[in-house]
Amino acid sequence: MSCNLVKMLVVVIFMLLLQLPVISKAALPGDINGDGVVSISEVQTVINAFLGLIKDNSASTSSIVGVWRAVNGAGFNYLILFSDNTFVYAENDVSAPVTDNGVEVGTYTSTGTNITFSITFDHNGPGQNSGIGELGIPKTYDYVLSNNGNTFTGAGGQLVMNRVIFNSTSIVGVWRAIHGAGFNYLILFSDNTFVYAENDVSAPVTDNGVEVGTYTNNGTNITFNVVFDRNGPGANSGVGEIGIPSVINYVLSNNGNTLTVGGGQTALSRAF
Repeated sequence: MSCNLVKMLVVVIFMLLLQLPVISKAALPGDINGDGVVSISEVQTVINAFLGLIKDNSASTSSIVGVWRAVNGAGFNYLILFSDNTFVYAENDVSAPVTDNGVEVGTYTSTGTNITFSITFDHNGPGQNSGIGELGIPKTYDYVLSNNGNTFTGAGGQLVMNRVIFNSTSIVGVWRAIHGAGFNYLILFSDNTFVYAENDVSAPVTDNGVEVGTYTNNGTNITFNVVFDRNGPGANSGVGEIGIPSVINYVLSNNGNTLTVGGGQTALSRAF
């Protein structure tokens, strides 16, 4: 390889790093995981994306599309806004009754200053004006993006969440499977926390909902430790039960864009 070609490759890699979305508080261009260092694996991710070997699953920080979260002790808010105008919202307001917490799924539209949610699945205190809305009643909220597009402030400042950037070929990411009214969503964060939401239309309504907790991964198995369970607790639904670690095998395929779990029982596609 000639000296000039090497120089050109270095310039291309550097320019690509400059174009990568920056995680909140990340100081370096290309610092995908926000640890303050641009690692060899992060450089390799850029090269692979440039060569078309992997999908660039990150969302532009000028867009509300992406993964947003706020965690405060046992309380949390998670909002995933997909590019196909569908969403998942999960919350645990520790000051509210347990039945007022859970997950909502549906569609949304955005004007740039307002976002309107239309809920199609409500396991978050339905009928009790909890969550972000009610079935059959579109709800509109104002919002503002700040901090270079990495902070979402909605509902007149009542809800403040930070963007989480995913750009990985590992199991870390947002995974989903949609089958009619049924769905499975699995969000695996790089800090080893997770969110799992499901609607199995063949199961009782009480066996569907959301679970949140921590996980570990040994390369072939994921061990889930559930700490919040609004998915048929005690009914052996979801990915596990509170206080009982659950081990589920998995396989990554399709260039890291398909996650098959439970011996082939569920195949999920990478969204972010």
